[in-house]
Amino acid sequence: MQLKGYGSAPGKIILSGEHSVVYGYPALAIAINLRCEVETELNGDELVIESNELNEKFVYSPEDCNNVFEGKPKTKVDNIAFAALSTLKLVQDSSLLNIHIKSQIPISAGLGSSAAVVVATIASIADLFQKQIPLAEISDLAFEAEKITHGKPSGIDNSIATHGGLIHFENGNIENKVITNHIPIIIGNSQIARDTKILVAGVAELRRANPDIINPVIKTMGKLTLELEEAVLSIDIDKIGELFDINQGLLDSIGVGHSKLSQMIWMARKFGAIGAKLTGAGGGGCMIAITKTDEEASDVASKMEASGLSIISTQMSKTGVKQGRG
Repeated sequence: MQLKGYGSAPGKIILSGEHSVVYGYPALAIAINLRCEVETELNGDELVIESNELNEKFVYSPEDCNNVFEGKPKTKVDNIAFAALSTLKLVQDSSLLNIHIKSQIPISAGLGSSAAVVVATIASIADLFQKQIPLAEISDLAFEAEKITHGKPSGIDNSIATHGGLIHFENGNIENKVITNHIPIIIGNSQIARDTKILVAGVAELRRANPDIINPVIKTMGKLTLELEEAVLSIDIDKIGELFDINQGLLDSIGVGHSKLSQMIWMARKFGAIGAKLTGAGGGGCMIAITKTDEEASDVASKMEASGLSIISTQMSKTGVKQGRG
């Protein structure tokens, strides 16, 4: 065992498949090079979780730790506590820990912050005890932790945070895809926090109330994702943009849009983006837009920032979870 363990994991954007993925249809997601870093060390008496982004410290007594497994909520980082305690069981150690979190990923923005923290925490503890946990096992454990935060998560966020790159996700199965070239993407942050659990439940209720209308919309989202995948793999920027715009209309129709997101999407198009849509659960969070060149992306981003909007500078990333400092 080492004195300290380190782990990191990336955020993500969903290119297509938000909400429809919950009902068994495919989703397409890609990692971005905004990362969450976690450092762990032994603490004999308590489980302590500190987050620079939340600017808070969360303390769990041994009794609190038992309650985490029994589903008795204590704090808003119960998912991290669950992941940490589950990983300790996996490495067969009963120690408690100090967990220090530093993340570049905006919270509650639809960029996979929660899953990245959980995955990085698992990797950091594995590094502390010098154990190797298979990627599939890391992702599965993170998925169980994500249920605490999101109720019925799709599994996309934990998968992309673990594996990185571009993935096709369907019914719990992931397929890694290879992009042969860079695709310029702009990310705009509405800075409006949203709750994935509430949004997913809202779509489910709308579907129950209007099954003959909503089920075909969700099915169409699934078909669109397959077409988008072909366009992404062939780097057909015009087709990607067209499908982004159609997808946004479908997402608005199931009630997960937001006026601020709509403003950002239309502004991106006005300034030269070929297509734009929300990414993630919606109701706030982030939008993404696509251009043909990095120069055009930079121009669109600059104009949006000059209009008072928050733009996130990042690139797509092939790298998933990392164990250790390397």
